[in-house]
Amino acid sequence: MPEIVTGAAWWSVYQHPFIDEPRHGVVGEVAASAALQQMLEHTGELPEPSKDDIEARLNSTDHGIDAAEHADITEDALAFVPPMFSDMLQREYEQAAAGITQPSTRAIRSALKCFTTPRLRDTLLAALLDEPQAGLQFTEQVMRAVPTSWPGMRAQLTATVAVLAHATGQAGLAGVAAHRATEIGPDENFPSLVAKLTDIGQGERMVELVREGAEKTRTILFAE
Repeated sequence: MPEIVTGAAWWSVYQHPFIDEPRHGVVGEVAASAALQQMLEHTGELPEPSKDDIEARLNSTDHGIDAAEHADITEDALAFVPPMFSDMLQREYEQAAAGITQPSTRAIRSALKCFTTPRLRDTLLAALLDEPQAGLQFTEQVMRAVPTSWPGMRAQLTATVAVLAHATGQAGLAGVAAHRATEIGPDENFPSLVAKLTDIGQGERMVELVREGAEKTRTILFAE
């Protein structure tokens, strides 16, 4: 039976019949199935995806939205000017936050608008961190809807994926997302902060800081 070694990668280790040291072997279909079963039984977890798999996931633009509607959503978000009245800002936030539990193109449209301005972005971050697993899934949906020709927005959302990955204990995804965000948007402040805190092993503290700031911003918005 292969032995699972947890960490950034996993592999099978076979005991050599004539020496005490183990040797690496090729994982065949049967061995892989046994290894996965053993890992699931012993840890309750499956192996983390590879860096290449994570990068492909982060680079995806497979949004599944009708082409005409997608173009309209993008144009609407690019042209968005935050309204002066707080009730209109609140409505945009609420429409975006609804996508965390009930994803829709309406929610994606509003989420993109929210991410064009720090005030609404931070307010939405509070909602995403209220339900980080569902928030992560929704954020990835929104991220895939951003065209590669809008790198600043993709960087903001990729950094948000990193924050939510930290919040859900997915260190591998968090690390790759944090660095990918700075590659896409090297001049963006939020991705830069996320990457720096990730690099020094302060992912959990970063989540706390983001949550505190986001909750304050949401409180202020709804107090107006």
